[in-house]
Amino acid sequence: MIIELLKPINEEEFNSLKSKKSGSIGEEIQIYTENLGFPNLDSTDIAIIGISETRNSFFESTHFNLSNLRKEFYQLNLGKWKKSISDLGNLPNGETTNDTYHAISELCLFLRKKKYNHNNSWGK
Repeated sequence: MIIELLKPINEEEFNSLKSKKSGSIGEEIQIYTENLGFPNLDSTDIAIIGISETRNSFFESTHFNLSNLRKEFYQLNLGKWKKSISDLGNLPNGETTNDTYHAISELCLFLRKKKYNHNNSWGK
């Protein structure tokens, strides 16, 4: 299954990311770690995946840090909308950029089908 490619956020990083700010995304987000396990996709409205692929980027960088991005994102105010967010961890780079692009496409298709099937099962 394609989600098995995703790597959990390590516990040390997780502890530094969880927001203490009341009303922040970090206070509510479900995070994939080894201890917590994979978030429940049936209750997830928005999924984020860390992707560090930069090989075909205009500004290619070897110093891309997903932890810094997450730290800033988790501090944002959640607002009044009622959407559940799950951080599904990181997708490792493929052997080639095409491998990475293919994995991203497959993950998106899987998540879309999962959400579609979940949303349409209640009426049956």
